Amino acid sequence: MQQSDDDDSLPGPLDVPGSPFNADSKKINIEGKDWLTIEEAAFYCRVSRSHFEAHAGDYNLVPRNFMGKKLYEKAELYRAIHGARLWSARPSTALRPGRKTGGFQPNLTGERIRPYNPRKAKPPISE
Repeated sequence: MQQSDDDDSLPGPLDVPGSPFNADSKKINIEGKDWLTIEEAAFYCRVSRSHFEAHAGDYNLVPRNFMGKKLYEKAELYRAIHGARLWSARPSTALRPGRKTGGFQPNLTGERIRPYNPRKAKPPISE
């Protein structure tokens, strides 16, 4: 059976339960909004709500309390994203010039960490 290109019944890569991108969840529309709720701010930053709440303080994102809602200014979110450090394609544990080790190094010396003690022999099973 061949599927047509306009068939939207197939799940997409972002159809994850609980995801703000899920087709079954409510749609998040931030067009024309200058102030965003936590869910909308997390959606704008392309992270989960829990990740946004955990790391918003790291970027000095302070919400405003307006009528009992936490609101974030969209321009402030843009400035935080724009001011974030650039993505580094180089892994942090890679060897760099002038460094002797890079990250975790297994024990390759061949020496035992502790002396080998063989197990005690098991008693024979009697029937």
